[in-house]
Amino acid sequence: MENLNDPLVQMLTHCAKICEECVAACLQEKDVEELKFCIRLDLACASLCRTAASFTIYKLENNATYELCADICRQCAKECDMHSHHDHCKECAQVCMECADACSRAIMV
Repeated sequence: MENLNDPLVQMLTHCAKICEECVAACLQEKDVEELKFCIRLDLACASLCRTAASFTIYKLENNATYELCADICRQCAKECDMHSHHDHCKECAQVCMECADACSRAIMV
C-alpha cells in the first residue's frame, strides 16, 4: 500500500509506538501512582494515533479525527512533560508535539 509511506502515517504510527513504550516504562517506575494519568493519556493517544493512521491509509481523511488527534497529542505531551525527569516521558512529550503539529497541518481548510 502506497499510503504506508505517507509521512503523516509514519508520524502517527511512530507516536503510537512511543506512547506505548512510555506506558511500559511508566509501569516500571517506583512512582507509578503519580504516573496514572500519564499512562491513561499515553494509551488514549496511541489508540487515537493508530485510528488516524488507519483513516489516512484508507483515504478516509477526516478533519475532526485530525483535530481530535492533535488535541490528545498535545494533552499527552503536556502531561509527559510534567514527568520529563523520566527519559521516556521526555521523549514521548517531544514526539507527541511533533505528531500534534503534523495532524494540525493535515487538516484541510
